[in-house]
Amino acid sequence: MFPGGQDNRDALTDTSGVPVVAVKSGANKGCTLGNAATYYFLLGDSESDAIASLELASAEIAWAATVVATITLETCNFPAFERGGASGQPDVPDYEPSGAHWIPCNPSTAIVDVSGSGNTASAATVTTGGANTGAAMFDVGNLGARRARLKVVVTTGGLVRCGIHGKGAAK
Repeated sequence: MFPGGQDNRDALTDTSGVPVVAVKSGANKGCTLGNAATYYFLLGDSESDAIASLELASAEIAWAATVVATITLETCNFPAFERGGASGQPDVPDYEPSGAHWIPCNPSTAIVDVSGSGNTASAATVTTGGANTGAAMFDVGNLGARRARLKVVVTTGGLVRCGIHGKGAAK
């Protein structure tokens, strides 16, 4: 669960869900992602519905100048595991490929702020240019999905950092 926020999220590989552990301190924070691979940054915990219970969720992803990738937001309403938490039977893994249960969330009215020359956003899809450092901010309000993630399809790898923050209604 992440109300408040989490910085330097680990990335999951698309084939087995093995985490690429993020460097948490020093000048080069984040995950080093390899060439020609797909990775996922979870927005929240796979066992909770925290993303759905928040009025506003925000994910920032930043990358080194060399990174060439396409970044999309995806959502899923099914749990990662059946009853029993992480020791239960697998249901829909965090690293499952898109399409079957993980659905791209790419509305034409989305506003995703992007920095860095040559880096672009179209709806909720970000393309990194591979020439300049950059970052993108996905602010998602009123999201009903149980789970969400950023999918990063990498052509040319490098250092990528993802941080999330969420807040509920004021009491």
